[in-house]
Order: sequence, then structure tokens, then C-alpha cells
Amino acid sequence: MATLEKLISLCSRHGIVYSSTEVPGKSMAGSYVYGPLGTELRRNLKQQWWTSMVTSQDLVYGVESSKFVYAKNGDDNGMMSISNINNKNSNDCQVYLQSSCHQGILSQYPMALKLLNYKLPFGLAEVGNCFRKTTANDDVDKFILNLPEFTQMSMQFFSPPKIATKWMDTWQRQRIMWWRKFAGNPSNFHLTDIKQSDSQQTVEVQYEFPWGVDAVERITNRGDVELLELQKETGINILGKFGRRTVTPVIIETTAGLDRGILAYLLDAHQEKERTDRGKLKTRQLLRFHTRIAPFKVAIVPVKNTRDLKEISEHLARDLRKAGVNTLYVCETQTSLEQQFIRFDEMGVPFTVVINENTLKRGVIAMRNRDTTLKEQLHITEVTSLLLKHLQAE
Repeated sequence: MATLEKLISLCSRHGIVYSSTEVPGKSMAGSYVYGPLGTELRRNLKQQWWTSMVTSQDLVYGVESSKFVYAKNGDDNGMMSISNINNKNSNDCQVYLQSSCHQGILSQYPMALKLLNYKLPFGLAEVGNCFRKTTANDDVDKFILNLPEFTQMSMQFFSPPKIATKWMDTWQRQRIMWWRKFAGNPSNFHLTDIKQSDSQQTVEVQYEFPWGVDAVERITNRGDVELLELQKETGINILGKFGRRTVTPVIIETTAGLDRGILAYLLDAHQEKERTDRGKLKTRQLLRFHTRIAPFKVAIVPVKNTRDLKEISEHLARDLRKAGVNTLYVCETQTSLEQQFIRFDEMGVPFTVVINENTLKRGVIAMRNRDTTLKEQLHITEVTSLLLKHLQAE
């Protein structure tokens, strides 16, 4: 657990993610806030999930649902109650904040079915904020694993029963490959065996956390029970076409926790390396993020705070941002260049571009690689294309 303590300290030091008790006026225990670095990390991981689950899929479509759920009084199912919203649906129902995206996605099935001319299979995906009524009372500090407010990335795939097993296998394979894709140690992510309970089959994608294994995603064959209940309650047609047949589909659901994923990738990226400083052996920390999910892809540092060097740095930063490369530009710092390298390594920045006198004379910059610490000399006009190549190759 010493590793986790060091990671928590590093995240707080750079404002990646830290306790809300450190924010003036916000002191809710067990709640955390994301600073600029953490926000970019979350955005990148969400975007990679959306690209994998929606944009690159032939049969999956994105939806957004209301975060408010209506339930009969006394049937809160662990949700947080909202009392100041006027509920016109029913006198014996209470309004709650959703505890998962499940019900919201399911409620959109009839409209999507109609849109797609009742043809099966297809999927609906959503990224949404969810809320827990209580958090786990663990003796071990699990950081952001179980938050009262969390982000869920969920997809429901409506499959004809005849090919449901094939799709269950397909989604298991795709999901474990996705998690391993961005990991420095892919073997820390693994699939469990199928767990059977009532009419459902569940497989978990688990990660080796410092306290033991925990799930970051679940893939579940939920059967057709919930669709049959929806038809019974609303009278809406739920039958879809599969070839010449009309069938009631089964639901295969993938549900991933964004915050759990962030924690897994923070732990995966966190490393300690030995370095020599003035003859003394010291340990440096770094976050070795995969380039695709790194909050900032490159940092630009002028060696001096002269007007000419700052203008070149600002111009390069502007060009990189226009090209879609998230760039951190730092100027007017009193720390040495080596100290800045250490700082950027801790922040997980893959590359650092150093603007110096050679840039003024010959247009040459030094680009440092976070993982190797080696510096490469190249012309300033080559920086953008080289960085884009690195990002595309990854």
C-alpha cells in the first residue's frame, strides 16, 4: 500500500485528483475533485471508450438519458433521494438520482428499435454521472475506487437469443483488449470465469490493485426479463426482426467505471526510477501514461525568459494546439531545466521541447523523451509532424 500512498501524494501535489477537503468551502468526506491534469486524463479515457464502443462500431449508437429516476416510495434501491423536484408522474413515487445508466439506456430501446426499422441486433451506449447512497466502509483506503458521485460508461447490446452467446464472447474479447491496449503491464488486467446467477451470466474485467483484485468493468448477459417487464408495464412493442423471424432480444450489457479505470491506469503508469543528483543516488517518480491517454502530450520550455525565446515558444505551442496536440507551455519559472523535467515526468508528459539559443540561430530544438530521458535534436518545423506520428503510431 506504500505505492498507493505515494501515488495519492503525487496526484495531490500536481492537482491531478485530490480530496475535496483541500478545496476551500468543500469538505465532503470521501469526495474527490479533478484538476486540469485529471480532467484531461478523464476526457481522454472517455473519448477512447466512446471511439471504441460507438464511433468505430457498425451497430452501436450513443444516447443521453435523464439522471432522474422515478421509483415507488420505499423502493430506492440504494439511490440518493431528491425531494425538491416536482414529480407529476405519480403521487406514490419519489424522484432519485440514478445509481447506474442501466435504466436510462433501457428506456430508450423502443424508440431506437423503431428508428432502426425493428432490425436486430443493435446497441445503445451512454457515459453518465451516477450516485451512490452510501460508500463502502473499507478498512483500506481505496482512493477514488468507490466515490459517492462517479461516472459510468455503459452499453446495452440487444441481440437475438440465437446469436447471444457469440456476441457475449465478442464483447468479452473486445473489452479486455481495450483495457490492455493502454496499459504498461497488460497482464494486470484479466477476465474472470463466467458467474451464473438466476437468469444472468456475468464476466468481470479485473485489475490487480495494491489491496487485491477489483472489477473495473462487468459484461453481463441479462436475458430478456427486463424487456418483457417493460412491455408489460407500458404495452410498447419490444419485438425485433432477425431475418424472417420476430424475436424478443436479450440484453448484453457492458458497464465500466471511469473513475476505477483512472485509478487503474494511474497505478499502472506510476513508476520509480533511480537517478544521480550531484553524486547522490535519488529516486524519481514518473507517470508513464500511454500517449493516447496522457493529459498533455508535450511541454514547451524556454531555457531563458527572454522575449525572443518566449515568442518562439508561444508560437510553437499555438501551432501544436491547432494540430490537435494538447500542449503545456510553461514560462517564467525559477527552477532549473532538470527540475522541470522531473516535474513533467511526474505529470506524465511524454515529450518536452526545449527552446534555446540554437533555436534562435539555426531553428533547432531539443526534444526529450519521458521514458528514455534521451534528447533528440531536430528543426522546429519538424516538431508538429513528429509528434503527430508518435500519437498515430500508438
